[in-house]
Amino acid sequence: MAAKTMTHDEFFQIIQRRYRSSGCVVLPEVRDGTGHSTRGREADALVFGVWPSRGLTIHGIEIKTHRGDWLHELKQPEKAESIAQFCDYWTVCTVPGVAKAEDMPATWGLSEFDGKKWKDIKLPEKMEPKEINRTFLMSVMRNVEKNYVPKHAQCDIEKLAEGRVQELVASLKRDHAYEISNIKSRADSDAKALDEFEKASGIDLRRGWGTPPARWGAVAKILLEKDKLETLKSLVNDALRMRSLSQILDRYEQAVFKAPEIETMVFGVKEPKNG
Repeated sequence: MAAKTMTHDEFFQIIQRRYRSSGCVVLPEVRDGTGHSTRGREADALVFGVWPSRGLTIHGIEIKTHRGDWLHELKQPEKAESIAQFCDYWTVCTVPGVAKAEDMPATWGLSEFDGKKWKDIKLPEKMEPKEINRTFLMSVMRNVEKNYVPKHAQCDIEKLAEGRVQELVASLKRDHAYEISNIKSRADSDAKALDEFEKASGIDLRRGWGTPPARWGAVAKILLEKDKLETLKSLVNDALRMRSLSQILDRYEQAVFKAPEIETMVFGVKEPKNG
């Protein structure tokens, strides 16, 4: 997927795959609290490290795919604080050309994804997070409930998907068999027509008699066109009548240049030579 064509949601899925591969839980669009008791700010993603051996951390992620959006965010970095205050790390994830390392607040990190691989331009610094309050905790719980698929429901979805796939495969097989039947029917019909043509014309197109089928086709086309057919008949009649042009020329030469009476008619009376 080319980075320049990625949407916000597509970028989140890439981020989700990146951090899930290291055993983290990734939640999208987490608000700073529930109800109207907070500012209503949200992080594009929160990455929870849930294994003590790897660190029990909260990593806030901001997604920026356009330079203008990032510059607008940069004017108000304090907007992120309502959630960043509970995080151990905070990173801006972008495509190339959107943000620069020198743009980042001191503790923020910058990672770029070019459509194929990640590049950490600036690593985030460890912050000192505040204890999570209940308002923020309830926001996280609501997000989990919204995005979590229970195991029994997941099994139902998998069964439904498997059944749908089987139906699709069966449909494709029926369509394939129908197409094969049509092709065979057309082939049989064409073969029958060819047999009938060869039988009626005496021309074996498959062996060709040394003549390409296209040449026979051209002849058939001429025969089916009235004007050309009349021309062909005339040529045939002339050929039968004259037999060959060379014979006609021979006879003409004999008649004109060898018969004395014809020669006199053509060239006139010659004056006698003086002896």
